[in-house]
Amino acid sequence: MAIYKVNSKYVDNEIINDAFDDVIEYCLRPDKTPDCYIRGHCISIKNPSCEMKTISDLYLHHSGRRLRHSVLSFAPNEHITHSEADMIAAEIMDSGLYDGHQMLSAVHEDTDEVHIHFILNITNFKNGSKYPSTKESFYSE
Repeated sequence: MAIYKVNSKYVDNEIINDAFDDVIEYCLRPDKTPDCYIRGHCISIKNPSCEMKTISDLYLHHSGRRLRHSVLSFAPNEHITHSEADMIAAEIMDSGLYDGHQMLSAVHEDTDEVHIHFILNITNFKNGSKYPSTKESFYSE
């Protein structure tokens, strides 16, 4: 059974400013994504950290949570290939749930457990609103 987890590591204000660089750098590491199953939704995968920071700064969102890092994992007995995981990531990002938000996905291939990292810029580039990051909004997705 697939497991979806939202990473809440970057909540404290003193590490928020590094979150874009740290999380994106980790998720896109070449040793974890050797076949480059990486996608961008409303963002270039060439310089995503800078692009996400620019949108966040444009709407003066300098404090609090600025991104949402989540992981969708599949058990080995589900027999999901990396390519299939990439297609699942594309379906999720194109579903319309994240309209107006920049999003990255990266399928990690360095373990037996196929998993997809998602990074969502909480700031909506169309209107500056923040994506709801509450327990209630998580369960309504």
